[in-house]
Amino acid sequence: MLVALMFTVLMGFAALGVDVGRFYAERRYVQDAVDSAALACAFKYGHGGDEVAAWGAGDAILQDRNLNANPLGLGKLPYSARGSETYADDIVGEQNLISGILPVTTNGRGCRVAITVDVPTFLIKILSPTLNTITMTTQGYAKSKGGMLPTVVKRYANPPGPAASDQSNLFHDQTMAEGQDWQCSTTSTVGCTPASEASPGREFVIFGQAAKATNDSSFRGYIGLDIRDFTSTDGSGNLNHDAYNSVPPTVTVNVLKDYEASWILNLSYPGPDICVIQLPNFLPCAQIAVINGSSSGQFVTDYQTTFNVGDELLLQLYDGYVKTVPDFTIASNQLTLSTSGSATSTVTYTYSTQFAASGAQVTTTLVPDNGTMTDDAGTATNPFLSGCATLSTPAFTANPTPGGPSYVTYNQTWNTVTTSNCDKGIYQAWLRGTSSAPYTSRVHETLVNVNVGGQQRDFSLASSDAYAAVAGPGTQADYVIHTTTASSGATKWTGSNLLTLSWAKCPTTTDPTILPPEVLVCGIDGNFASTSISNMNPGQDHTFNVQTTLARSGQVYTGWVRETGLDDVTNKRVTHLLQMTLEVDVIPGGATQYVDVLGYAVFKVTAISSNDLSGRAVTGVYADPSDMALSAGKKVGLVPWEQP
Repeated sequence: MLVALMFTVLMGFAALGVDVGRFYAERRYVQDAVDSAALACAFKYGHGGDEVAAWGAGDAILQDRNLNANPLGLGKLPYSARGSETYADDIVGEQNLISGILPVTTNGRGCRVAITVDVPTFLIKILSPTLNTITMTTQGYAKSKGGMLPTVVKRYANPPGPAASDQSNLFHDQTMAEGQDWQCSTTSTVGCTPASEASPGREFVIFGQAAKATNDSSFRGYIGLDIRDFTSTDGSGNLNHDAYNSVPPTVTVNVLKDYEASWILNLSYPGPDICVIQLPNFLPCAQIAVINGSSSGQFVTDYQTTFNVGDELLLQLYDGYVKTVPDFTIASNQLTLSTSGSATSTVTYTYSTQFAASGAQVTTTLVPDNGTMTDDAGTATNPFLSGCATLSTPAFTANPTPGGPSYVTYNQTWNTVTTSNCDKGIYQAWLRGTSSAPYTSRVHETLVNVNVGGQQRDFSLASSDAYAAVAGPGTQADYVIHTTTASSGATKWTGSNLLTLSWAKCPTTTDPTILPPEVLVCGIDGNFASTSISNMNPGQDHTFNVQTTLARSGQVYTGWVRETGLDDVTNKRVTHLLQMTLEVDVIPGGATQYVDVLGYAVFKVTAISSNDLSGRAVTGVYADPSDMALSAGKKVGLVPWEQP
């Protein structure tokens, strides 16, 4: 009797051990299958938005993972065909799905996958014949989410456009399809078609050393997504930033970059997303702190570790200008002059909200390359020094610029520049903007490229280092100066006429209270007895050194590097300058520089080097970061079934 009674108990435990174990083994197997199918479906849905293709991607995974060799040897497990999904209690709703593959668009593109199967029992049915099967429903949900990265991309190259032809060194809207991207302008998209997977934009350096801001050579495109709003101030006029993810509002740039690097290594920013853009207004919630060029190497390395060529990134767009509170920026298009004739150009001012509200005005003046900005002699054949170029009087329209809250940006026009028998070549000049009260101490310059006579053969210093920061006096600062040129064609700089590279001005104090200004000691390639290198070709790197023994803590120093050469075809001079910035033990009390985010787009990575990341736009521009058209750039992941 005892054996008979215990046999029933033993059979119960055996049923638990065998049948329940078989049930959970099957459940784990099917769960893996539906999760994989949901991820594949969501990825496909995010890349193209084709519901049929997305369903097919999920179906292909289930055919491979779910219908063969499952733990119970059941063979084909049923799930509903497309268009005939099954719902619990026949109540049609995403979360009620119990059989089928369902692409959904609730809060972004995603896919729900569910399978319901009757799992046969082996021992339980002996004890209870009505339990010959146990019904099991397994569900998986994946969607595009997050995806933001701490990087902005210049929307326009050589604005304002349109361009006269489709050339790489002319205007392009870099979010438009290649081949049409030169026909529109910064104020009109007419003539251009937004980029897409089928018709991507042209390849360019998205961020890195060769993607410097128009008005700040130390900014390469890296932002602090956790520090926003450069408008709100306290009673003392100090900025009250919005800060996220436990980042202190007064965080220093060096600490901020570590936070932002972690978002790259984790594939995306955890949020909150930046707000919906409302151009032409610049919203405080879309004012994002910038991280200067000292971090460029670290960030590119992080991208190189995390992403591969072919990956797609959701990135913010900006106008190319770094802004300072309370302040303004000044930028100019290239000034193109004929050897004899007349021409004009445009100067663009951008004011911070505080600066515009003050009513301050800015007066523009021309500073020729005569040694005023540098410590060398400048370029004697420069058209503004040789006397062959004459400025109208006044030289600029509306000078000073209008002031007031309605002027967040202002385009000022050069009046006619008349030339007579000028030397062909490429020269440099500066435009200086000087503010009126209450910001009379605000003075900024922008370097202007002056092309005379359509000079084509050229070289560039754009990929060189231009920013360095040292912890204190006595630490040597080094800048790698890199000269590049086109690989072929009419703009390639040939080697028969070699280049001269030099310190035009060693870094000097920028604090106007330090008189006379302090000049540091400069050298090249470790040689402090020389400040010039001759007979060099593009592609040769040189390290420019600054000895900071005599520097002061907490100071910013700026200088200039000059490179010159004669075009061997026309024997005409080409000159380029690069501003160098050095910070010595500078610890700011919170970010004061920012960019205005103008929209969002997805870019496909085409190349990653030690200094730069290149790519192409594969979507147009969208104001809402949660727009489903941006799904391709977002991270696809599993989310709880109950989540909308």
